[in-house]
Amino acid sequence: MKDNKLKISIIYKILGASIFISFFSYNVEAALLYINADQNADLASDLPDRNYYQQSSASSLTVGDSTQFGPRQRQTMLGFDVTALNELSSNSSSGQIVINRMTISLLAYTNNDDTSISISLGNKDAWDSNIVTWNTSANDFGASIDEVFIPQFWGSAFLARWDVSNIHSSEYTTDSYLTFYLHNSVLGNSNAWTNFYSINGNVIPRLTIDYSIVPIPAAIWLFGSGLIVLASITRRNKN
Repeated sequence: MKDNKLKISIIYKILGASIFISFFSYNVEAALLYINADQNADLASDLPDRNYYQQSSASSLTVGDSTQFGPRQRQTMLGFDVTALNELSSNSSSGQIVINRMTISLLAYTNNDDTSISISLGNKDAWDSNIVTWNTSANDFGASIDEVFIPQFWGSAFLARWDVSNIHSSEYTTDSYLTFYLHNSVLGNSNAWTNFYSINGNVIPRLTIDYSIVPIPAAIWLFGSGLIVLASITRRNKN
């Protein structure tokens, strides 16, 4: 009986020490992961069987509506290979990966009028910028995730940044590719257009992932082991 009391006393001390160690050794590591777009497409309703990027491998992408050269709508597709994020999650032995924020940024260099541009998650992950067209891929996206107001400007630059944090984690854990669309917030209901730099431009469209590694301190395993032993001794005493 005395031996059991001594064992229990020692276990309680171990449990207390493990809680103390866990409290002072808990350290969340924060980091950023940058992923550049690896393909983009510039879809236009007045070029239904091709896309402007395919036509010229241009350094710019246009979003909006325009009547300057006849009625047309323009949408941009962006593709990101997120294999690095999947590998980060699967190879992290020091703790759990927690996504704090995900943003997509593009640099605009011309905007003819005040406008709001939305970003939406595309419905397809497998696509080729040399093949997609307005006829095959326009409006193939879900609800707007975020919206950015861009004021009218000429001859300067505006860094637009959309928050896409609220996409479901399954979108980037079950596959390795994400597709986003940029489009006018009100489709077909404006005469505003914005030019952004493409993957061939001065500033490549980028996905930035702000994440943390939440560690599992070794003391937690010690604490768990102590609880198991304590429960075992208690059970024996009852018997």
